[in-house]
Amino acid sequence: MINLDFSALIDRPIKDVFAFVTNPNNMSKWNSAVVSLEQVTPGAMNVGTKFKSIGE
Repeated sequence: MINLDFSALIDRPIKDVFAFVTNPNNMSKWNSAVVSLEQVTPGAMNVGTKFKSIGE
């Protein structure tokens, strides 16, 4: 079994980083495996919201 550990220093307040990574529209900006992401359930994002992801 191979374990990899990567880290990066982000010089921003934690709340800004959390807001960025939890916004589905930003996923392809920080996850290189994601080409696009589309919400497929109507309404505001909540528990149970589903997305369609296209990756490489």
